[in-house]
Amino acid sequence: MHLVLVGLSHHRAPIAVRERISCPEHKLNDALAHLSGCPGVREAIILSTCNRMEVYALIEGADLGTAYAAICRHLSSFHNIPEIQFDAFIYRKAEHDAVAHLLRVASGLDSLVLGEAQIIGQVRTALRSAHAAGVVGGTLSHLFQQALNSGKRVQQETGLSRGAFSIGHAAVDLAARIFDLSEATVMILGAGKMSTLAAKHLVASGVRYIMVANRTHHKAVSMAASLGGTAVDYDEFPQMLAKADIVIASTAAPHPVIRRDTLTPVLKKRRGRPLFLIDIAVPRDVDEDVAELDNVFLYNIDHLQEAVADRVRGRATEAVEAEKIVGDEALQFLNWYRAREAAPIIKQLRGRLDDYARKRLEIMRPGLSSLTEKEWSHIELHISSLMDEVAREPILRMKRASKDAAVRLDSNAEQVRYDLLSAAREIFGLGVEDQASESESIVDSLPLPAPQNGTAHMNAVSHAIPPIVDLHKLEHRS
Repeated sequence: MHLVLVGLSHHRAPIAVRERISCPEHKLNDALAHLSGCPGVREAIILSTCNRMEVYALIEGADLGTAYAAICRHLSSFHNIPEIQFDAFIYRKAEHDAVAHLLRVASGLDSLVLGEAQIIGQVRTALRSAHAAGVVGGTLSHLFQQALNSGKRVQQETGLSRGAFSIGHAAVDLAARIFDLSEATVMILGAGKMSTLAAKHLVASGVRYIMVANRTHHKAVSMAASLGGTAVDYDEFPQMLAKADIVIASTAAPHPVIRRDTLTPVLKKRRGRPLFLIDIAVPRDVDEDVAELDNVFLYNIDHLQEAVADRVRGRATEAVEAEKIVGDEALQFLNWYRAREAAPIIKQLRGRLDDYARKRLEIMRPGLSSLTEKEWSHIELHISSLMDEVAREPILRMKRASKDAAVRLDSNAEQVRYDLLSAAREIFGLGVEDQASESESIVDSLPLPAPQNGTAHMNAVSHAIPPIVDLHKLEHRS
């Protein structure tokens, strides 16, 4: 079983690629259903924001390369984009690296805006959506809860999120560099969370003339009323662009809502006045060829880096403290994850040894029919105790190894030559169903001891049950 992550973000992938693989809310259920249908996928969660699209999955019965390839095929098939067009921007992570990455994301350490507060809500929404779609189980659910806990701790214990800066704030900061906001007329396209944050920051920055357009008109009316602005009928917003100086667009439309043919007739009415379009939507709301028009200046989310950089300077100390919290939370998850992985192996080991004892006792009993029930119970008790002794040390070592492995992974220390849990599977043939039946057939073939009397009965029993090692030698010979 592998815990894997395949994703892309603003760090490497341009918006032209991100928007093609983004997964807006109306597509999320279909995407999760498609992903869960991939071979070996046992659990899945999709985290899609304006700056990233990440797939987290628990995959069974495949090596890491195969697991990564399955998710990339899903992205290509579901979003109808050839792999060659996004492969160079993809990052692939597994186990500890995937865990640490998610916790950094939820804590605002990997965002375009360092310490962004909105990301924790987006992580929570991704988890809820996966639960609603029925594609998440105990492992990824626990991981995302740990990520949420990490994000909360960073917000509460550090100053990384101080000021609640966001993409919406960055858009307003960019607008302030362009115009004197107290004299500018601003149109807000969309009434979602990002637009609301931007609109509130606009008012706080001195904007007096605001128009709000949204496909659901009553939302536009509500937002405009709270801002002291004017609601515009969505179908009429193209004509109203003639009055705007700055447009901040953040709708959930799957395609551009401002195109070249939308603006061409509007520009004649503007008589050369510049129009600034700030598009913070993914997928984008404004066609990129609009920037070719005279007196039109287009900025998208990838152009906000400078505004963001100014806001996050001086937060290095808080970031260091946040990284420590992330490391602590990652180790907690890894301890849980490794212990959870060890549990079925330990259970199988105990079950296998109990099966050996039970099968041997079934073979022996007809040949020792002269024993009383009390004597036979005594033999069963000793055999059970023997199995306990055989199992005790391997079980203790596996439990210890599950914790040690998490510590090694967390510290990025050099890995040991083999994983003890994997070695246990190999040594005892655990996790392979057909080997269990093979072991029983080997026990069936062992010779039946001759009946004895008195003390010799116990000697017969001791000789009739070969050491566990001998049984496994027989398995290998077979």
